[in-house]
Amino acid sequence: MTGSGTPQDGAPTTLSWLCHPATVFALVLLLVNDHVLKAAHPGLVTGKLSDVAGLVLAPPLVAVLLTLLVPRLPSRAAALAGLVAVGAGFAVVKSSGYAAELASSAWTVLAGPSLVRADWTDLLTLPALGLAWWSWTRSRRRPVRQRTARLVRLLVVLPPAVLAVAATSPVYYPYAVSTAMLDGSPAISVGSGYSNSDWPTSPLGGQWAVSEDGATTWRPVTEDEQRRLSRQEVGQQQACASDEPRRCYRIATGHLRVEESDDAGATWRVAWEVPDGQREELARRSPNPGDVQRHFASRDLIVYPHAGGGHEVLVANGRDGFLRRLPDGGWQRDGFIFEEGRIRTSWGEPPHWAAADPPTARWTCCSPSCWR
Repeated sequence: MTGSGTPQDGAPTTLSWLCHPATVFALVLLLVNDHVLKAAHPGLVTGKLSDVAGLVLAPPLVAVLLTLLVPRLPSRAAALAGLVAVGAGFAVVKSSGYAAELASSAWTVLAGPSLVRADWTDLLTLPALGLAWWSWTRSRRRPVRQRTARLVRLLVVLPPAVLAVAATSPVYYPYAVSTAMLDGSPAISVGSGYSNSDWPTSPLGGQWAVSEDGATTWRPVTEDEQRRLSRQEVGQQQACASDEPRRCYRIATGHLRVEESDDAGATWRVAWEVPDGQREELARRSPNPGDVQRHFASRDLIVYPHAGGGHEVLVANGRDGFLRRLPDGGWQRDGFIFEEGRIRTSWGEPPHWAAADPPTARWTCCSPSCWR
């Protein structure tokens, strides 16, 4: 860069764009929203705020980086490249699950654990690019030509802008922590984490939810119910059915496996499992798998009567979600009721197996309901 800049040097103008009040406001909003507001108020509003702020901030950031890498690049060309690249990239990623998966992998390499979700409703925030274009039209009239002023702005604004775009809020992966019975109804502890250091290690490390319709829909527990659950013993390794006292179930510690007995525990057979080899493959394809035998393993279970007769079994399987035995004897992976820091009212999708076909397993039921 020269002290005065030249007409062919686009950096003075793109740097003015990056330092425009609208861009700086978007930068502050993105940092505060990702690192404070999302944790305090997770949901639709804070999710869309990040998209809007990012669409205002990212084009001038791309334009500045382009003119720093290519000093003779005209500012208008850099601005158009920034707007088109950000808009097109955002549209493709938000409308394609495959593109979102690729973006997640690339961002994880660049900035650590990251998850980019395909969500067509995010496309509704694309008009925010209009605010970015407006701030460009205002900024191009006042390029930053003095070398000292440019250097100060680069040092003050560029690093936090890169940080805000690259290091957004941490990705938390859901975790099935524990099960319990509360006044005859099934209750589960669900949590989340993104590394070995913060995945839940005990039922108190998650959030409790209770179902009053046989594990179909859920609600967060009340403060009184939370206190009661914290005082009682939870997390059974073995339990028997009240309608069939000799029918018992137990987990196999360190495996994704449930065993059952028809003679009150004298002998056992496998009722459901993911073979260890298949489990290892599942873990390898999962982000931040950690200790496979600890996090991809059955933790505890409960057995409770079904309103229509028979009984159900609910198993907490760590990173693989919750598993349920239906009254007809079939087993199905129910997934999680935890998403983006809040408890859902109904089951979400269980973790997807990367292989084309589900892993072979031993079943008590061979109907399609045994796997989903």
